[in-house]
Amino acid sequence: MAGGLEHREVVGLDIDAAPDVVWDHLRDPALVRRWFGWDREGIDGEIREMFGVRPVASETSSVGGAPVRALAWPRGDRVQVTPVAGESHHRSHLSVQRTAHDGITTFDGVHDPRDEAWIAGAHQLKFALEQFPGEERRTVVMRDVDAGPLRDRLLDRLGLHGLRGVPVGGHVEAELPDGSMIGGQILYKSQHQVGLRLYAERPALLVLMETPAGSRPPHGLLTAVLSLYGVDDEAVARVLARWETWWSGAATSSTASPRRTRVS
Repeated sequence: MAGGLEHREVVGLDIDAAPDVVWDHLRDPALVRRWFGWDREGIDGEIREMFGVRPVASETSSVGGAPVRALAWPRGDRVQVTPVAGESHHRSHLSVQRTAHDGITTFDGVHDPRDEAWIAGAHQLKFALEQFPGEERRTVVMRDVDAGPLRDRLLDRLGLHGLRGVPVGGHVEAELPDGSMIGGQILYKSQHQVGLRLYAERPALLVLMETPAGSRPPHGLLTAVLSLYGVDDEAVARVLARWETWWSGAATSSTASPRRTRVS
């Protein structure tokens, strides 16, 4: 951690996995690949650079006989893995801290994409370890799509009207263009993100990240990352075709009525 800099916690959450397991998923590039970012050209090199070359690893103290481990980057980012008191061999607390926004070039006064990446990554790591430990991940991504004007939001056209009003733990169901339904449970919400556990034969994690209009005028942007586990190329291709139809149809139908949505 860079000395003399004030830090703030970007995201903190408990994970139902042993600290050693969580730590391995921050150090082994093959395991980082199961939660970090998404499938794209150059991702493996980015992982090696970010988690293998740049950070400095340390053990800071001990909780219940288990070490507290941390990764620190030169720019001031810090990730700490702490055993949960009384459950040091079964549960972990993951905390991501960054320096104060003063002087950070990624922050424009409204939105910090690096903060958002860490928030999404922490929840993707939690999902991978709790839902599909040991399984490889594939992703389907729709990135930086125009979020639409206030009275015609892309989320509404996607059938996700009212999503922001659903509490964590609540359920949402939306109609897709082919008439089928998609449903899920809200796992987390932050100022610019929502994470849903989608119901399917094999549940998936959908992370929706919004870049506000103040950062990307005139309407802002919306990015979706769908994490799939235990699927082959054929299954990914089917999902991708379905999602491209869903997103492209909504993105080009700015005058369409919102699709039916049910929340509970």
